[in-house]
Amino acid sequence: MTYEYQIGGSLPLDAPSYIPRQADQDFYDGLKKGEFCYVLNARQMGKSSLRVRTIQRLQAEGIACATIDVTEIGSTDTTLEQWYAGLIDIIAETLPITDFDLDTWWESHHRLSPVHHFAKFLEDILLIHIQQPIVIFVDESDAITRFGEDFFALIRSCYNKRPDNPAYQRLTFAIIGVVSPTDLIADKKRTPFNIGRAIDLNGFQFYEAQPLAQGLTAFQHPEALLQIILDWTGGQPFLTQKLCQLLNDPALSQREAKGDLKEWIAQRIHDKIIKHWETQDEPTHLRHIRDRILHEGGQHTGRLLGCYQQILLSIQSSENELGGILADDSREQIELRFSGLVVRHQDKLLIYNKIYAAIFNQAWVEQTLAKLRPYANQLKAWQASGYQDESRLLQGQALQEAQTWAKDKQLSEADHQFLSTSREQALKAQMQANQVKTQRRAILGLTLFVGITAGLAFWGYLAQQQAWQNAKLAEQQRDIALEAINKRTYKWIDKLVEIPRTQEIVAEILTDNTALLDQIYALNPDTKRAKREKASNLSRAGNIWLLLGKTEEALKAYQQSLKILTKLAQDAPQDTSAQRDLSVSLNKIGNVQLQLGNTEKALQAYQQSLEIRKQLAKSDPTSVTAQRDLTVSLNKIGNVQLQLGNTEKALQAYQQSLEISKQLAKSDPTSVTAQRDLLVSYSRIGAAQLQSRNLEVARQAFEQALAIAEQLAEIDPLNHTAQNDLSFLRNRVESLSDASES
Repeated sequence: MTYEYQIGGSLPLDAPSYIPRQADQDFYDGLKKGEFCYVLNARQMGKSSLRVRTIQRLQAEGIACATIDVTEIGSTDTTLEQWYAGLIDIIAETLPITDFDLDTWWESHHRLSPVHHFAKFLEDILLIHIQQPIVIFVDESDAITRFGEDFFALIRSCYNKRPDNPAYQRLTFAIIGVVSPTDLIADKKRTPFNIGRAIDLNGFQFYEAQPLAQGLTAFQHPEALLQIILDWTGGQPFLTQKLCQLLNDPALSQREAKGDLKEWIAQRIHDKIIKHWETQDEPTHLRHIRDRILHEGGQHTGRLLGCYQQILLSIQSSENELGGILADDSREQIELRFSGLVVRHQDKLLIYNKIYAAIFNQAWVEQTLAKLRPYANQLKAWQASGYQDESRLLQGQALQEAQTWAKDKQLSEADHQFLSTSREQALKAQMQANQVKTQRRAILGLTLFVGITAGLAFWGYLAQQQAWQNAKLAEQQRDIALEAINKRTYKWIDKLVEIPRTQEIVAEILTDNTALLDQIYALNPDTKRAKREKASNLSRAGNIWLLLGKTEEALKAYQQSLKILTKLAQDAPQDTSAQRDLSVSLNKIGNVQLQLGNTEKALQAYQQSLEIRKQLAKSDPTSVTAQRDLTVSLNKIGNVQLQLGNTEKALQAYQQSLEISKQLAKSDPTSVTAQRDLLVSYSRIGAAQLQSRNLEVARQAFEQALAIAEQLAEIDPLNHTAQNDLSFLRNRVESLSDASES
């Protein structure tokens, strides 16, 4: 009998090329004991063949087995009722269950939901009619798209029922597929799929793969040839079988005799597998890996490739030709492992084998990234102009986003040149704008500081003298003088902070100015006007500290301002200005807490601000300012919730903001501010939907934002913000459209 290797698909029970692994024993032992088990791994690792062999062994032990291949039922054009009815039909026919009419039974429970039908079938029909242990295999579980959440939640409930209903001890599930356990129940509001035993299905080890040498009979040393094959495939089952078949050629035995077998095999692998791999990849294997990585497109694929590049780069500094970075449970690493491209070995993440390393190399990554880059159109136009058209260079938000995207990626020389030139051009424009005024501002600012310091001392002295003579007049003069001095002081501090190498001077001015103002406030601190001016002064100080990068100092100033404004708002609950000042102060504190990484404290501040703004909007529903303030607070809360991973709560906040923005834009269609606020609301909803991987919904939201951006850019073609919005949204919509097509 001729020894045959099988490439792809489930191997027959009598296939001599089936290689038992540790997973075979672990899977069988676990299911026999009644443990819920799952084999979740990349494609073409032998999962289906493992299932076939395990079923045979379990049935020999008197255990009833049924297999649900999810792809047979479908989900795209299938209703929920049809899908669960399909599950029941497969189980009832496979075991089989006699005297059971699905249509009649289903109709008799027509008031129940489809998932409740399935639960009732398991308990009232399956466990009653089949008295021996039962194992239900759910194969291709990653194909359960629309109905997975409820289905896997039901499987978990069967496990949880065991203590209360001993019959469920006889019912076991085995889940097989290309999906992470955390994705089986991805809804954050539900308990995750945290039951059962993971079965590790690893590649072939040399001692396991010995039976494959039986087919290499043309060689004097078939085991040596098998070792060379495993060196190339890393034990990957599909590739190992394919190479055994490819190299099982009597003509190769002559090479063995000549002693150049290794070199000849390397050349044959290059010619038959690596070279023109996309057209020679039959049956499909390498394209599955590529498609898995490119599936979602855009930023997601960019992050995967960025992570993979780290492994490629590690090859240069490592003796291991497959590289290796520290393994973790990050989303990117998990996705790469399920693509099959990489494998976890102990605490390292490696490229699975030499064939993958040769195909999915740095050049391939660079070419793929080139198609994903968010600035592809601008780069192409810049290159077409002979690298001369500066209007094609990035600026503002578009430049910032491009630099964020490029982070941790090894890009082409053209990318580096384009981004570098864009940064240089942006810096040049900023320097030109500041160059003429820099020295004059510094001189005027420092001179003004001396005058202000003297003026503050003078007015403080005047206020004290007048207080002895005429308290009321002194109060009015001091407050007016103080307000004027504050405005001029911070006007020049704002200018000074923009000038390079003056930050230390500004910090000293700010500290001294605050101390002097405190002395003057102390003369008569009880007036409302003085308190508001002091709070305003502290808030301005916080702004400047923030610009200087002194976040803790900024928070301290904002908190002091908040304390004063809180008291003013409590003393005058009907004073809308006092209430709004308090809400603004809370938002500033939220902003700083967010920068410091205190997301919960930031969220608390934003929510307090929102409650105040709700009251202001309720008291004056016609106030555009009050309504717009509401959208600002809702968007801030949405941003924090998104950062915390609470996508549903973020979407709720964004949706409320969107409804208000719609009304404001409708009431004043000519308002550019109202239109851009609406654009921002759609964009934030798109970002949240994208994070939830609802690509189609995200694309629709970004398209609505894009339509507004096109109108605003047409109204004011020279407006940089409008042009940046337009560029960003076009790239976003394009990337999502490409993802949906793929």
